[in-house]
Amino acid sequence: MVGLPGVEYAMKRDLVVEIAVAAIDRKAGRRNRDQDGAGTALDHLMSLARRDQDHLVTEARGGAKFGLGIGTNAAAGGRIKSADVGNTHRQQKTGGVGELQVKVCSSGPNLLAPAHWPPQMSGVPSSRRLLLASIHDVSPRFESEVDRLLDLLEPHVGKRLTMLVVPNHWGDAPIVPGSHFATRLRAWADEGIEMFLHGFFHRDDSRHTNAAERLKARFMTASEGEFLGLSRNRAAERIDEGRTLIEDVIGRPIEGFVAPAWLYSRDALEALSDAAVPIAEDHMRVWSPRTGRQLARGPVITWASRTRFRLASSLAAASVLRRAPIGVLRVGVHPPDIRHPAIVRSIEKTLAAAGSSRQPAAYAELLTA
Repeated sequence: MVGLPGVEYAMKRDLVVEIAVAAIDRKAGRRNRDQDGAGTALDHLMSLARRDQDHLVTEARGGAKFGLGIGTNAAAGGRIKSADVGNTHRQQKTGGVGELQVKVCSSGPNLLAPAHWPPQMSGVPSSRRLLLASIHDVSPRFESEVDRLLDLLEPHVGKRLTMLVVPNHWGDAPIVPGSHFATRLRAWADEGIEMFLHGFFHRDDSRHTNAAERLKARFMTASEGEFLGLSRNRAAERIDEGRTLIEDVIGRPIEGFVAPAWLYSRDALEALSDAAVPIAEDHMRVWSPRTGRQLARGPVITWASRTRFRLASSLAAASVLRRAPIGVLRVGVHPPDIRHPAIVRSIEKTLAAAGSSRQPAAYAELLTA
């Protein structure tokens, strides 16, 4: 998911990855009047994605100006922006209005070619090009999916990965000290896997009075932005309770915190700073709440599978971003990813490409960079 206001991410004005949302009535199969003909492009894109995601770049429109429109994209032409990259955590029925569009564009001669890339976007020296891989939503609810994701990631990063742990996913999948899952969680930590707290319930139960928060809650996640609407006190309580539980289970301090859907209210950010958590991230950056120092910058590569539109757009984004000159490349996978062969292939290609020029690392290494 791409966080506001960083919906459009530019690399020195040469390459833009733009996320836009247009009103689409998928249930009735209708589009806005200026969206005619886009369905064929989506079908073609999906076909290419299943075969080889690299074709998302190489077989798109050529010429001096590169463009790739995904889905029924009327909004992108008018530069209407939102940030619905799909909820990567839960599978839900679709058919409503407001679907995702992605537009990858550039100016100049084939600026997606490595020879035309601008300097890297983060402040990390070229000698420390890092790959940070993480498994989100680690919970008893997704134990089998986590096992399969570990099997997928370990050939590329070994134990140099991070687990984002949810203490009680949606309020009915608690991690109980002394349970089988708690024992496994401690064993993973003992093997060197980094542990982050990932919210507490992973469910947004707030009433959003702020217009910007309502927009994010509606378009960026499906009731899972838990820390988007929390007050400072409520956020502090959940951070403290979750931290205490996970640290008791794993027998060591957590290394960091990531809010569900990468969404934070201003009060939640203040609570995170109060808690002096060593590391946190949103979609566009990694920082230390303890010191306020920015540790890395650049978008997370992640996948969405709730609809065909989200699936196609996330495959396209991954095919571009895994080539991007990002010093610290973050890759975040979710339990539903493992159920989709196209996403599994994209994850493997992304990790293989990243591993050829980057060193797998833990987030904690950024503190000493």
